[in-house]
Amino acid sequence: MKKLLLITLFLTVLVSCKVQYVATYSPTITADAISARVYSDSLFTAMVNSPDKSYATYQPGYFIENLKLQNLVFAEKMRPHAQFLATQAQRILDQFTIFQNDHAINTTLSSTILRGYQALIDDLFRSYITSQNSLENAKLK
Repeated sequence: MKKLLLITLFLTVLVSCKVQYVATYSPTITADAISARVYSDSLFTAMVNSPDKSYATYQPGYFIENLKLQNLVFAEKMRPHAQFLATQAQRILDQFTIFQNDHAINTTLSSTILRGYQALIDDLFRSYITSQNSLENAKLK
């Protein structure tokens, strides 16, 4: 009877313990994320401050930022145990693409709308970079 209880207790403990692997910190990916954030911010700032808010003027900038974001998503998908980070990077890319398509469809956007887009993208980047930095902090402990 005691053996049966011990076996049951052991199996319960064994099954209830769960190990979750996390990605290792990558200074390269963090630097790429910061670079993409800075580029995105400068792109939206240029649009807000310029009298010419036409999509055609900023299409090359959208293209460059889209490539930077695609590279981030790809890097996260290739990194072991980085599903959460890949999801965050994909969310930034998806939202940026929505904004780009909205600008393309409407041809020009007001400064108010562009500031809103800028703030949302910046918040998404802040969350993503905070997650990246938490990996570095976890490494130190």
